[in-house]
Amino acid sequence: MVNAYTALKILHDLGFKNYATITLLLDDSEERGSPGSRQLIASLVKQHQVEFNMEPGDPPDALTVWRKGSTSIHIVVNGRAAHAGMAPQDGRNAAVELVHQLAGLEGAFPHSGTGTTVNLTILKSGERNNIIPDLAEATLNVRYRQQEDVDAVLARVETASHTTLIPDTRVTVTHDPAYPPLTENAQIDALAARAQAIYAEIGKSIALSGNGGASESALAMAEGTPALDGLGMVGGDFHTDHEWVELDSLVPRLYLFTRLLMETGAKPP
Repeated sequence: MVNAYTALKILHDLGFKNYATITLLLDDSEERGSPGSRQLIASLVKQHQVEFNMEPGDPPDALTVWRKGSTSIHIVVNGRAAHAGMAPQDGRNAAVELVHQLAGLEGAFPHSGTGTTVNLTILKSGERNNIIPDLAEATLNVRYRQQEDVDAVLARVETASHTTLIPDTRVTVTHDPAYPPLTENAQIDALAARAQAIYAEIGKSIALSGNGGASESALAMAEGTPALDGLGMVGGDFHTDHEWVELDSLVPRLYLFTRLLMETGAKPP
């Protein structure tokens, strides 16, 4: 946000007006799939000729031209509660069945890499230490490059749910609305080439890369509006207690984005 705001202030101070409309959208729900802003994003991108995203650039210095799509698959097991000391045989342990479900999926899909990944992120069961749990829940985070990839993961999880180890337990599988992947194409490559030419003006080169983090650029491309991502400062180790940004990237990246706004404002793609 700071880069975007500062770039717009620079354009204002320069008196630059060679554009039709520039809209700055601040979305605080992207980490949850932009549930409250998807309609707004779809509407806005149709009114504009290009979308720029201020997600951090990949180190050491790269623009993002592809991203994986993202969704979460939820596995819920319903069992039967019972006193763990007096009548455990009357219970149907939902937690044990959930472990069985997860064990059956382990190894079916990679946990890391540039292709499809599936990772367990949330695991919940039980409320008291003397009760056989009648409910257990797990969330699998899925990242994928193509829609058929996530369909394959969902099909595997649903098929596994039909076979239970603990009698009288029931397994239910649901999934969140998916964030689409950002797939590199000629439009993105053309925007990236513009950015590389601008960066060369200050004697720097910038690479093109991709990663598993979802972003609103995929929503823009899904509506047919060309998008270029990773235009913020260079950074890394996100979602940890030691996230960082490369301070030396601030000025070059600010120059890049400001000039990119000027170039595309004067000559839209």
